[in-house]
Amino acid sequence: PSTSNHTVTTNAPVTVPVFAKGASSVICQAPGAVTYTASASNTTGITYSLDGASITGGNSINATTGVVTFAAGWSGTSIITASAAGCYGPQTATHTVTITPTVGIPVFAMGATSTICQAPGVINYSATATTTTGITYTLNAASIAGGNTIDANTGDVTYSPTWSGTTIITASAAGCNGPKTATHTVTITPTVGTPVFAKGLTSTICQASAPITYTATATTNTGITYTLDAASLAAGNTIMATTGVVTYAASWTGNSVITATATGCNGPSTASHTVTITPTVGVPVFDIAATSVRCQGAGVVNYNATATNTTGITYTLDGASRTGGNSINAATGDVTYVAGWSGTSIITASAAGCNGPKTATHTVTITA
Repeated sequence: PSTSNHTVTTNAPVTVPVFAKGASSVICQAPGAVTYTASASNTTGITYSLDGASITGGNSINATTGVVTFAAGWSGTSIITASAAGCYGPQTATHTVTITPTVGIPVFAMGATSTICQAPGVINYSATATTTTGITYTLNAASIAGGNTIDANTGDVTYSPTWSGTTIITASAAGCNGPKTATHTVTITPTVGTPVFAKGLTSTICQASAPITYTATATTNTGITYTLDAASLAAGNTIMATTGVVTYAASWTGNSVITATATGCNGPSTASHTVTITPTVGVPVFDIAATSVRCQGAGVVNYNATATNTTGITYTLDGASRTGGNSINAATGDVTYVAGWSGTSIITASAAGCNGPKTATHTVTITA
């Protein structure tokens, strides 16, 4: 017989492509170029394609290498399809990429700054951030050294009672292309101080004095107002609430109490100043009236006088009487007459005291 041969090559079927990164992966927004390669048995070649939404969003793929170039603003889902050519093909598989947005900058619920009073206790400084996986909180070193603490998970700050000045809370948001941080600055205002009067705690003035200013100062105050006690007001005295100027009634004596009230953190704080208003000294009144008569001759006669509200009375004798040899005890009013003196002697009593001195005279006629 006569024969011939025919050789048949039977190719195995192409397999489903398998991505090196598996069926899915997660990346952060704007990573640049990422390669998504796949392999398949018995393939004559693999080509890659990208879903329409991703292409519309500005992303692109290299069909022969599987290199995807992501647009900076792209987030969401991208699907890469690998198509393996070969017997019974093509065979396809997909890889789904989740593109996580960039974490946002934290935003504090209280804004960027706040002001509180000294020793406020516990205050929460929470912040939010888009697409974050968690926010942690820290406190500046000076605040920690001052005895303040913070809860890293909640942003609760516990302030020391003595702390004042500036505290800075930092929120750090974890997430894609993070962490991102923001700060909140707290101004802690010291407690208002107790007012201190420039004139001290007490003072003394004379009746019917001109208006007098009673100013006080207080640390870290937002303003000081002044008030006068009810009894003083009822008697006709007045006070300027903003300046502390007191106008006294002409007839007023006794005590007036000025109160200074300082507003401010943990206030108000008050202090008082007590004024003693001393009555006007009275005109001296001689015990033996305004005039008297005596006979010439040596001797001692007392010319005592009294005066209301006086701090002391001094006595003087007229010049002519002194020239004539007579003398006076300035403290007691005792006049010592010489034997040969006759005529007129004048004793002056001078009473010291508020709005003084006040004087009065006693005239003695010495009959020969």
